[in-house]
Amino acid sequence: LTHSDIGGYTMVERCVLGGAICMYITRDCELLMRWAEMSAFTDAMFRTHLGSGPGPYQAQIFSSNASKAHFSAFARVHQSLCEYRTSLVKEAHSSGLPLARHPMLEFPEDAKTIALETQVMMGPEIMLAPVLSPGITSVAVYLPSPSREGEWWVRWPTLDKVVLEGKEGGGGVITVRARVGEPAVFFLSGFKERHPDAYKSFVAEATRVTDRLEHGEFQCPRHVDSRVDFIKLLQILGFTVAVAVLLHCAVKRMM
Repeated sequence: LTHSDIGGYTMVERCVLGGAICMYITRDCELLMRWAEMSAFTDAMFRTHLGSGPGPYQAQIFSSNASKAHFSAFARVHQSLCEYRTSLVKEAHSSGLPLARHPMLEFPEDAKTIALETQVMMGPEIMLAPVLSPGITSVAVYLPSPSREGEWWVRWPTLDKVVLEGKEGGGGVITVRARVGEPAVFFLSGFKERHPDAYKSFVAEATRVTDRLEHGEFQCPRHVDSRVDFIKLLQILGFTVAVAVLLHCAVKRMM
């Protein structure tokens, strides 16, 4: 069983020379939202934390209307899967299998799943390819062929049937849009029969998320960071030193 502090816990803001040089590890609105999306499908608990150094540069769920709307939306998504998650917790207790697991545990006959490094499954039914870098709006996802005959993958939250290379089901790579608020999530069509209560609420939240997404409720506010970037400052200092050395050499030659 797992849970995480959505957005991360460790934060660093250390300045020297009266604030002339600052080193920092912070979290912004996009990181907070992407982490919440991942947590909704991989964690037993859905929770965030102010962090080790809360301050004006650390995004919180209450920092903007967008972050509040996004957090509440994916808290509802997490709750919608309660019945399914409960079955996975029972499975974890009896067998030791984790709630969030590598795809190869569910598709051991598919050798391609062994190499997957950026995908995770919530039990045997749901596949997630979380966005792990800022500014990314699409991701490539490998979907193994469903083990049960006659099943296929369904895209969430659009609820579209996945068709790969002219065939329904899976067994290939698909590139999908993955805007903030629209994580690359897929579930097996048989989820509807195996977990009807969870399916009903999960689909209802898909409709709500899509509606809020299209109304622009998850757009992070523009933030201009007024602090000094340590790496950029080093580059500027290095350039200044190089120019100074060249000028020194030129003056010595003239003398």
